[in-house]
Amino acid sequence: MREQWDLDSLKAEEEEIYKKEKDEARLKRKRFNWLSHDNRGASYISYNQFSNLPATSFEFGADGFAGACNGGGELLHLSAPSKDHGLIFARGAFSSSLYSCISRAQTEHGGSATFGLRLARDQTPYVHPTSRSNRLQKTSQSKQEQGIHSVEEKYDYASEGSSFRLGEMIERGCFNYRWPLNEHSLLLNSPLEGKDNPDIDAGYCTRLSYFKHGVCYQVIRLEPRSWRDIDQGDIYPLSCWDGQVILEIGGSIYFQLLKNITATGGEDNGSSASIKDQSSTKCLRIIDERLHIGLEAQVYQLSADGSRAISLDLTPYLNQDACDLRQPSQPPCLNFNSSESTFGVGQNIDDEASVNLVYRATAKLHTPSKESGGYGNRSETFIAAIRLIHSADTIAASKDLEIPSSEIMHEDVWVEPVPAGSVFESDSQATGVMWETILQWRDLHTDSMSEFTEISLIARCLEKILQVDLVPSFYGTENPALAVISNPFMRPIVSLRSLFWKVRFLAKVHHFLAGLRKNHTDRGSPKLPNNKDKKGEKSQQNEKEDSNALAFFAEFDELDRSQMISIAASQCNRIRNAIEHIISFLVELLSPSESTPLLPQFPTDQSELYYITMTIWYVVKSFRKTKWKSPSRLRNFKQEDLTVSRIPPDNHNFGAVDKRKIILLKWYHYGSLLSLADRGILPSYWRSGPMKKRVYSLSNAATTACTGSTELKSHYSVDDEIVDRLSFLAHELGMEEFDATAETVTSASIQRVREREFTKYLNPGVSLLKARGYGFQETSGPWEIHALCHNSRVNVLTLESESEYRKATKDYRGNETREKEVAVYKNKVYRFLNSEATLIPCWERSPMKMRSGWLQSEAAAVHGSTLLDIHNRIPVIPKLSPKISPQIRPVVRTEAERYRNQADGFITDTTDDFDKDVLSARFREMIRELKGEIVRPINWESFRPPLQYYPDSFINSLEDTPHLFRPPVTDNVFIPTTLTRLAERPGSGGLGRHDLENLLNEAQDSFTILDILVSQQILSLRKYQISRPYSTMLPDMRYYRLRARPARGQRAIIKTYNGELEIVKALFDSLVDQSVQHRILYIHKLTKKFVQVLAFVVHPEAVTCLSNHVLHTLRFSFHKGPIWMTSITVGSWILANTEQMTLKHESAMTNESVKLPDELRGAAQDAERLRGRNSALTSSQSRVSFFVSSAVLTTNAFGDFSRCTIISEVKDENKKMKRDEPVIAEISNEIWQVFVHQPQTARCLVFLHVLGMLCAKLCKQYRHTITEFEFIVPSTEAFLLKERDWTQDSLSLSRFQLILWGLDCLYKFRNSLKTSIANILDAKKELLDQIHEQAANRSLSLQAMCQEYIANFESGVVELTQVNEYLESNIALAVRFKDALSETLALRDSRVGLTQNEISLDQNNAIQALTYLTIGYLPLGLITAIFAIPQEQNVLFQGMGPWWFVGAIFILSAATYIVVAWLSLIVDFFKFPSTREARHRENRPNLWKGLRNIRQQLHSPDKSLC
Repeated sequence: MREQWDLDSLKAEEEEIYKKEKDEARLKRKRFNWLSHDNRGASYISYNQFSNLPATSFEFGADGFAGACNGGGELLHLSAPSKDHGLIFARGAFSSSLYSCISRAQTEHGGSATFGLRLARDQTPYVHPTSRSNRLQKTSQSKQEQGIHSVEEKYDYASEGSSFRLGEMIERGCFNYRWPLNEHSLLLNSPLEGKDNPDIDAGYCTRLSYFKHGVCYQVIRLEPRSWRDIDQGDIYPLSCWDGQVILEIGGSIYFQLLKNITATGGEDNGSSASIKDQSSTKCLRIIDERLHIGLEAQVYQLSADGSRAISLDLTPYLNQDACDLRQPSQPPCLNFNSSESTFGVGQNIDDEASVNLVYRATAKLHTPSKESGGYGNRSETFIAAIRLIHSADTIAASKDLEIPSSEIMHEDVWVEPVPAGSVFESDSQATGVMWETILQWRDLHTDSMSEFTEISLIARCLEKILQVDLVPSFYGTENPALAVISNPFMRPIVSLRSLFWKVRFLAKVHHFLAGLRKNHTDRGSPKLPNNKDKKGEKSQQNEKEDSNALAFFAEFDELDRSQMISIAASQCNRIRNAIEHIISFLVELLSPSESTPLLPQFPTDQSELYYITMTIWYVVKSFRKTKWKSPSRLRNFKQEDLTVSRIPPDNHNFGAVDKRKIILLKWYHYGSLLSLADRGILPSYWRSGPMKKRVYSLSNAATTACTGSTELKSHYSVDDEIVDRLSFLAHELGMEEFDATAETVTSASIQRVREREFTKYLNPGVSLLKARGYGFQETSGPWEIHALCHNSRVNVLTLESESEYRKATKDYRGNETREKEVAVYKNKVYRFLNSEATLIPCWERSPMKMRSGWLQSEAAAVHGSTLLDIHNRIPVIPKLSPKISPQIRPVVRTEAERYRNQADGFITDTTDDFDKDVLSARFREMIRELKGEIVRPINWESFRPPLQYYPDSFINSLEDTPHLFRPPVTDNVFIPTTLTRLAERPGSGGLGRHDLENLLNEAQDSFTILDILVSQQILSLRKYQISRPYSTMLPDMRYYRLRARPARGQRAIIKTYNGELEIVKALFDSLVDQSVQHRILYIHKLTKKFVQVLAFVVHPEAVTCLSNHVLHTLRFSFHKGPIWMTSITVGSWILANTEQMTLKHESAMTNESVKLPDELRGAAQDAERLRGRNSALTSSQSRVSFFVSSAVLTTNAFGDFSRCTIISEVKDENKKMKRDEPVIAEISNEIWQVFVHQPQTARCLVFLHVLGMLCAKLCKQYRHTITEFEFIVPSTEAFLLKERDWTQDSLSLSRFQLILWGLDCLYKFRNSLKTSIANILDAKKELLDQIHEQAANRSLSLQAMCQEYIANFESGVVELTQVNEYLESNIALAVRFKDALSETLALRDSRVGLTQNEISLDQNNAIQALTYLTIGYLPLGLITAIFAIPQEQNVLFQGMGPWWFVGAIFILSAATYIVVAWLSLIVDFFKFPSTREARHRENRPNLWKGLRNIRQQLHSPDKSLC
């Protein structure tokens, strides 16, 4: 059992707690301790839960002064009211185009695009002199022995550098939805970086920005990590807090006027003024003398005890690359005047140029002391005061600005709802506390996580309108007026349409806040549980104790609730004052006075002027009990005044604006005049009969137009949204009574919204000519990618009562089902949330549609109004609302949410019947889909932009992010081994502008840059032109080529730059700043320096293709992922000195080549004479070389940003033909624009188009080369020659060798051509598969265009295949001639052999006859020689006469002839027998055999005796 509450002890404890909390609050307010992440209070709102959503800028301001920060909290933009110009602006070094603004807003580190206070990046590590000397003394000897240089010796720093550097952003939020706060991790700036030396987290860096009295204050607070945040294993050196940090402020700044921005359509990139730097050591001061505007900034450091701010000295820091590039004439000359302490730059800057003035301040960190709290309470605070100055302020000398103390800033930011020393504040601006209390109150009642998203959206939208969008219009002090501008950061204009919807939102917020006091008994306090327990006294006692506890918490909640109501009351007064000043501005617009510079700009749509009277009447109708001062000035407003006012007359031609919209606006305009007259604000003659008749006729016309549109229009489009939104106002403006059963404007729009179908077919990005067989084509994207189209569906639910809803949906569960349906459609709207919980208006990719969508800043206000209508009109069922995560994940549908087939209506029945019907319907739908009878709706959520809309490669550049092109970042860039000898890694200085200049000096006229820009219109040079007059076609391409001259008759869309500076800037600056959406780089000469720049700067994703190109490897590759990439390398053989194709420069690579041998040159020349033609192949200097051409295309995942690099080192010298580069750019530009809603198809078609161009070049090169080899092969008449003609040709062997050499060359050509064709066919298959995947969602006209582009590519492939067949025919012909000639020569050789055999046979017969004759005369000669011996020799006996001579002759002759006849037997008899011959001659007598037999017989008796 609990003890009873002792009230006396409670009071004492409360007083003690109050004193303790008061002391803690006093400590928090000092030394900016309230910026610590543990002490920010209830007014701080964290946006970390939205960190996974697309990033956006954070606009903040007060009293007409505004600024914009990027995702990391760095200052991008400042604006200030001006009596002469309306608004003046200063922004960083980035283009003011929509694309550039969005990209800069989404980045965390803006680089040169920011000019506020920031920590300097890429600083050398700071080492305290004492620690440096001690370290050097201890380690110098050991380092020298080991041959290792110390860190200090390597980096050579002592008194320069910074002790810390920024890490990743860990927190992003704001105070009271008004002042941005960003927190980064603070890393120790260690010289040892890399994988083996991880970053050391030393603390936190917090940045706060806010305005006061027209001055933007930026506070940077460095705070060490608390001991409880430090792990045991962490290295945390406290000595680093005895160092220093380097701060930066300023940069490349553009100054602009509102009238210049509106005159140039928001694309003005800077003034043409003379900018001078009048900065001193204490104040940054940049003046535009022509516009008489400038910027001042001072930097302070808070003292150790936090009592005062100490001014820091500023020194200029020039980035030479950026400075030289931005000042074309010459670099600035800085002159330091010691007497005046002023830096002066007397340099005039050209048009569209800024001055790059970055100043740095070195701040020593304070030594810990008792006043500062020692190491346990270390923190360093730096404050920058920045303001825009104009008119007389630019002449006056700069004065020190008053820096608010920590306590004053604490009160200005309203960290606490009640300032120190005050019990109650009736005008408290701690709106964060108020909205948090409302959130807790609604959470207790609904238990819905979506409430946080809704509250954040409403609160942030309210503060943005009141703090940023409202600017003084200076109509006089008697009637102060406020104009509402849309997007001060991106093309600020005064839009009356946006003004109406924002005023409507302010009115609804006012009613919501004013109703908190009335409704707190109904919806404000949580209901206590009423659990009845009948089990005895114990249960009743427990219930009593619980009631007491809940009563205590209820009392605590009552205090918060009273505080909430008090803040809400002050906000109501704030809203009413703002609306009063807005109405004053609108009343002045009804007069023909031109005294204000803040006039609305309506270049095309004059219908927005009708919103003037609509807004005035809406305010008067919404605030019935409020007496407005401004509308009372209309009591003398006459009809003649309306005629001479800015309101367009009834017969005004509005052009292509939707007629339904014009009729509704006219109806509301005249209806508002009539209603204002009924209220007595306008004179009574506005209530005349003709006026009522006009309103009645306009009402009928609007009803007819809106009800008839549902039958005339076959599908829902984006343009229908504004019509529906205006139609829903009919009841709200009191123009008609809403009746769901009658044909009214509102009911027609409700029906159209309920019955709309999802988009199934995508439109082309531009309207095609009707001459092509297509009718009128819509060019907008799917309506589902517009946030307000989904808001219309939610708005329908707020207009119908419960009975009307049941009748329309045939669902009798009423509010329970409707609440779930509201949650489903709110979840669809929340898909469009960004990182600050407001809405991205649309996801359009078309430049014109995206521009209009992003600039319509009323999207959050319109949806916020719908959310407030839901709160007021749809009752909330406690504890049953579906949870919608703020991470915007899809909601799992329940049974009641299975409502949609093709329309958005509910069809409900009993549960079993409903499930059966759903299953059967789905089954039938699947069958029809398989048959191709139905098409599924497109996946509209695939259009959702990523966290960062632009790829990093389009934002990073040598100018904006130079640290990414220096070590150690470049050391981690992937470079294939084959490119290491060509793409050397940059040294310690990294890559810069000088490398680009060296590239141009090394390779003159070596590449061409073609940029497809972001524009509203496109130019088509094909026979099917876009349906726009030729005279209105805007240039949308930029063409860079050094020393290129425009050809005669060249079209105006090509801008040729002949200077090196423009080309350097094109490669040096980021693509978003150049408004480039697609870049094509055509390289004619790949030098060693170009390989390095290409691999590290221009196109790092192309290194793999570049490696294939260097190795001459023919290959096709494809890769999907965050970066979509496809590349191909094809090869061709080219004769070097032909008349049309010539090698332009010597490249860094060596090419394989073949040359006609000198031994065959004579045969080749004879062949030329026989064919009657000359060939360059017979020249002694000519050779056939193998060249490769490569193309690589990389895009982001969605495909709407691309970079294409084409390397082809052979150019066409035929002057009559158009260069390949403009043709590729023109067709690619058309493809990207036509398929702007389907960029996945566009990128495939663009690559196929590039591949088709390569096919055309291959065809020409191969065909020309093959033609040069035709003379080698004899003509077909050679087959009629006889054998004798060939055998009598003395050069037949040389011609045969020539044919063999030519055939070998043709085989090489065929191998490379076949490989190239195989790669092209692989690319065709892969890309066509991707194109056909989305064919079902293309409209007929878009599909026809797609087929036309594919047909053009396939014609190139067919032509290349024909070239391959032509090559095969030449090879076959050469083979036939080779075979025929070889057979002829073989036949000739065989005939010669037969003749030689006959001769040999005759010679053998003659030799045989002579042999026989010699044998015949041998005995005669021998006997004659014997008998011729003198007698003195005593060889013959005396008395041997002639008869002995004759007889000897006969005897010797007989013996000789016998020996000749038996010669073989005699030889066999005396020949020693061998083993092989013994088998054949065993029966022949042989001396050696006989001797062996005798020997055997002689030995046989001895063996027997033994």
